[in-house]
Amino acid sequence: MAQLTVPIPDNKIDFFIDLANNLGFRIENNLQKNVLTPRQIELVEEARKNIKDNPDSYLDWEEARKTLHVG
Repeated sequence: MAQLTVPIPDNKIDFFIDLANNLGFRIENNLQKNVLTPRQIELVEEARKNIKDNPDSYLDWEEARKTLHVG
């Protein structure tokens, strides 16, 4: 049996599952609830936008790793 992965906006998941079920498809619902609060998601999105808009304002991983203090 073939499997298909489809990215679906969060606000359309219930609709998609109902549609697929009504069309006779078996849906394995292994969806996870958001582990972040809406405010945390907002902060992550702001950081991602800032990284995209100002990539030189962040250290790459190797430089950042050097600044970590491991005891």
